[in-house]
Amino acid sequence: MTKVNFRTATGTAKYPWLTRPDTQFDAEGVYSTYILLDEKDAAPLVDLMNETAVAEFGAKAKFKLPISRDEETGKVQIKVKSKYQPKIYDSKGQVIPPSSLPPIFGGSELRIAGNVNAYSVSGTKGVALQLGKVQIVNLSQGSGDGDGGFDEVEGSFVLAPDAPARAVNAGDDDFDF
Repeated sequence: MTKVNFRTATGTAKYPWLTRPDTQFDAEGVYSTYILLDEKDAAPLVDLMNETAVAEFGAKAKFKLPISRDEETGKVQIKVKSKYQPKIYDSKGQVIPPSSLPPIFGGSELRIAGNVNAYSVSGTKGVALQLGKVQIVNLSQGSGDGDGGFDEVEGSFVLAPDAPARAVNAGDDDFDF
């Protein structure tokens, strides 16, 4: 099979493992992310995956694609992965050296490029997307808001300025069970 390249429109990262590998189910590690796209933005890639599978397995073959519907947003969710760290680019198209990579959190806006690969393993046929390059369009700051604080809620509890601090040690327990 010839290599077929793909490039996504700008989408939202979900569960990105792009700056270090995920070793939970693979000791060597895997770089991966889901990218959430609107249907019209996902359509060219979905068509390319279907065309690749039909060319490889035939028009009547059943095969799997790395796509699903994101339950939270309703967007098309596409999984890409690789054993190798992808090249990561900034929004101006400049390669970011691995030593300078920022943490990439879910919610970051990305474009992804790589290869479409057909596979047949133990009777299961499908198409996988090999992660090659990532462009950071807009970097999310993660789940926190920087200082980790909250907005003020009027008419509620306020710690008195002269209240004594109470240290609690992990081994101390004042509880009667």
